[in-house]
Amino acid sequence: MEGTEALVDALKLNKTLTNLDLQGNRISPEGAIVLADAIKVHEVLATLNLSSNPISIKQVEELLDVSKENHTITNVNHDENEIADDGLIALAQALAVNRTLTSLDLSFNNISDKGAYAFPEALKLNRTLTSFNLSYDQISHKGAQTLMDAREANETLTSL
Repeated sequence: MEGTEALVDALKLNKTLTNLDLQGNRISPEGAIVLADAIKVHEVLATLNLSSNPISIKQVEELLDVSKENHTITNVNHDENEIADDGLIALAQALAVNRTLTSLDLSFNNISDKGAYAFPEALKLNRTLTSFNLSYDQISHKGAQTLMDAREANETLTSL
């Protein structure tokens, strides 16, 4: 937590950072909440990499609040974060109304068809996402077909 607090203090002072890569830093649940609050008000951050961190559904929800307030983040990497289906369902709701995110990586998150079935409506409504990575998840052919059908209604998504 101490390291996260130091990072948050630095983020508050830095007005030029566009890429924040925290891959594999074992961010604690408390640290993720503090970090999310700092990112909400950062005005130029465009890329956020939180891959390989043990992020829970509660942390996903906190980070989703970021997308409601921060309108500069375009690329988010959450691969290998144990997000699973419940996290993807929460992300789908946020993505449906998000107007800035262009790239989302959720690979290696144990997401199954249950999570995939939550995404079609979000993909139909979102008009900014161009790349959505679900590789190495547990989605069957039927779940993948559901996503591909939704992709047909989305004019911006070019990589799924």
